[in-house]
Amino acid sequence: MMGEVLSRSKDDIDALTKDVLKSVVKYLDVPVAAIYIAQNNDEGEKVLNMLAHYGYSGKKTFDIGTGLVGECFIEKKTKYIESLPTDYLIIQSGLGESNPSCLLIIPLKYEDIIIGVLEIGSFKSIPDYQREFLELFSERLTATINTTLLGEQTKVLLEESRIKEEELKMREEELQQNLEEMQAINEDRDRRTAELEAEIEKLKKKSK
Repeated sequence: MMGEVLSRSKDDIDALTKDVLKSVVKYLDVPVAAIYIAQNNDEGEKVLNMLAHYGYSGKKTFDIGTGLVGECFIEKKTKYIESLPTDYLIIQSGLGESNPSCLLIIPLKYEDIIIGVLEIGSFKSIPDYQREFLELFSERLTATINTTLLGEQTKVLLEESRIKEEELKMREEELQQNLEEMQAINEDRDRRTAELEAEIEKLKKKSK
């Protein structure tokens, strides 16, 4: 099922991460989960942006190395906590507030590539076999997300290249038009000069 999700949404990063979270939540039966991706903010600094989330009231951002999510990204190691502080995760619902007791944070990495973090909160312990499965799955997810991001970046670069090419073509057409106008002006000047020289010659002949 997880593999089908990766294949189905591999060309759209938003759809991909949202579909993955739905599958993870269903697989583990957990109330909260999020995918963070390392991206540059407006100041050009790399941060972990919450690209997709389930159970959160809003999006969050972590500085690299800050908080458990930021530490996981730096250390590139899975974190599993079974005695989570009650104020770390608070889930709002129609029944009031609730606090997951377990937290699983998995780095999204493949070989030397790390692109983000998968965070999962649970009311119950997460068995070893599920954690191991998610760690293996995170490698495939990383490769898919990385390919999708590179594809989106390539589209942006191609679009920028197309725009620059059109701008260059417009500039060339303007230069060609200016050149033709200058050529026409020079030709008119040469014609008028020739006419003036002819008039001067006529006047010289009459004065003799």
